[in-house]
Amino acid sequence: MSVVSSCTTTVSSLLKTSGFRAKQLERRSMVTFVPPQQLKKILLNYEIRSDKKTYEKLVCMIRDANIPDLDLINFLNEVRQCISLLGTSHKLFVEALLNIPWLDRPTDVTTAYKAFLEDLICVHIYHCKIVMEKLVSYFKPPEKSDNGEPQEWENGVPPESV
Repeated sequence: MSVVSSCTTTVSSLLKTSGFRAKQLERRSMVTFVPPQQLKKILLNYEIRSDKKTYEKLVCMIRDANIPDLDLINFLNEVRQCISLLGTSHKLFVEALLNIPWLDRPTDVTTAYKAFLEDLICVHIYHCKIVMEKLVSYFKPPEKSDNGEPQEWENGVPPESV
């Protein structure tokens, strides 16, 4: 038994994506930020090991999503309400928050982020090292190697320029 198709397509048409399909794929690949309900409950449940999945999903969403300015301000304010809970067990959560791009955002976002950082290092000295490393990395100029990749510093010393 053979199947015969009445539709003929060329190889070039198979390689092209239609406008609608391309938009759907692009939309699907973007992670949207949905502010969590009851952040305090999520953090507490993770500490007592009763709900790790929700916490891990939250960390992944913070890490991967492009968070709109207003949502970021509201989320940072909510995190500040729970700042006392962010001990050593929440290192991944804090690292995800520290990796949020905030320098090129409006003033109200940078002000909210600065307030979060101040509260975090005042309440938890444990996180001070990673906060300082992250802040210092913004002042370090990116250096390019011969292949165009940024060069890594070894033992805190920049690579020699040629």
